[in-house]
Amino acid sequence: MHVALIQHRNATDRDSNLATTAAAVAQAAEDGAELVVLAELHTGPYFCQIETPAEFDRAETIPGPSTQALSALAREHRVVLVGSLFERRAPGLYHNTAVVFERDGRVDLVRVKVVEACHWVLLLGSVRGDRVVRRGRGLGR
Repeated sequence: MHVALIQHRNATDRDSNLATTAAAVAQAAEDGAELVVLAELHTGPYFCQIETPAEFDRAETIPGPSTQALSALAREHRVVLVGSLFERRAPGLYHNTAVVFERDGRVDLVRVKVVEACHWVLLLGSVRGDRVVRRGRGLGR
């Protein structure tokens, strides 16, 4: 299996980052990648570097705008795509969530995690623990 790891300088807004991601995924697929893994929390600046509650405005639901865009990329380029999103599951409930998209764009796996490096997030409204939701048969099948 050919794997591509994508990391890029983040802009401050989600749409710009998703456009950069789309170009990188297209190039990776053209180069033969079958599995594409995006950087952690790639839709905005890595918020764990600063301690401000304003960063919670970046959180989004799953499904939401980023999952729709990533699903379309996986489907268009026929790659398995792994993305990391700042998820808002409910008011005051936030997670760093990995989403795996199959080649047809459907969500195969959702994994919620909390990173110790973001300890301040725990204090401002996130919770500890993992939630794994398996929906498919396995990567690329």
